Amino acid sequence: MSNKNYNNYSIAKKTIAVVFLSLIGMLNVMAQTGTVTRKFYMKGYNNHPDTCLTTLFINDGSFSGLNLTLSCFDKGVKIKAGLETKNRPNCLTDFINELKFIKEKYIEWSSIAKENGVKKYSKEIGYYKNNPALFLQATKNGFEYYQDMKIAAIHEVHAMFNVDEKGECNVFMGWNGIPFIRTKGYNEGMLTSYPIKETFSVSQVCFNFNSEQQIQSLIDALNLETAKSELLNKTEKDKNLDSLFK
Repeated sequence: MSNKNYNNYSIAKKTIAVVFLSLIGMLNVMAQTGTVTRKFYMKGYNNHPDTCLTTLFINDGSFSGLNLTLSCFDKGVKIKAGLETKNRPNCLTDFINELKFIKEKYIEWSSIAKENGVKKYSKEIGYYKNNPALFLQATKNGFEYYQDMKIAAIHEVHAMFNVDEKGECNVFMGWNGIPFIRTKGYNEGMLTSYPIKETFSVSQVCFNFNSEQQIQSLIDALNLETAKSELLNKTEKDKNLDSLFK
């Protein structure tokens, strides 16, 4: 083989290898499309852990949305929150960084409180403007209610560190009196119809953590890289199962 032909052959091999690797990369990215649902934990009633859920939406390997459940002190009401992403490309990263800072402060201040026998004390850890911005949906008595507003109901966060009368520490982020609305029917007229609205307000919606492990459980649930790996592994597992049924 002449040097010229050998060089052409070598270039062709490299080109094929690059194309092949690119195709593998594209397939992996395509496999990283879907949703990943995970659990995280917060302080619930009577100090029992409250199991909540996050659902990460991933499109071609990129973050595209987040839903999560929140604690609500109103009996029979369930709250689902959606992270506002349209005008906030870094909202997930910002949210995770805030949680990491809050966890660090919780560890530091809890240690100080226990060493000094502190009880009945509160102090703000941090104030966060516009993040996380959460749209809320409520379910009550089997009916779904929505926010009657164009901006997110939750767009300001005051993270509070608290020590109760027993010396137990927690981090609390709460929002009071959030209104919800639903259309329960229509008043039919001769020429027009008018929606019949039903409204109610929840007394409080919150994040409420009483251990660093609980805060970390939410941080882990929001981890995009491990979520993408889960999607890829699921795709491979499904392929292996499909191969059994020929």
